[in-house]
Amino acid sequence: MNRQINIPDLKTKIVLSDIKYVIKKHPQFSIILKPLTLDTATPLFIDAIKLFKSGCLSSDELSTIGNYLFTFATKFPKSDLFQATLAAGELAFYIRYHTSRLRTFLQILDEFYEKYKNL
Repeated sequence: MNRQINIPDLKTKIVLSDIKYVIKKHPQFSIILKPLTLDTATPLFIDAIKLFKSGCLSSDELSTIGNYLFTFATKFPKSDLFQATLAAGELAFYIRYHTSRLRTFLQILDEFYEKYKNL
């Protein structure tokens, strides 16, 4: 029996599993599983960045939230949320491997945070 695996479906299941793990630790992010708009996703992501900056959210958890929100933000490729969630999704990798691009990703997140923190 030769079964094909649909990679996007597999990735969706993995991301969903990861986000459920984050929600167990941080129940305030349970809203992420409801239908999102830019008006709800942006403040949610600001909260995630704030918790990351305060040390209450790990880089892996921020990356998980970023990856999950990025799947939503792809509907708005010119939005600030798109760029910020893309950066957050890659952040844990760049922190782990201390690459020269780490500063760029942190700067993207800082700029997003500063722009939208008062929402």
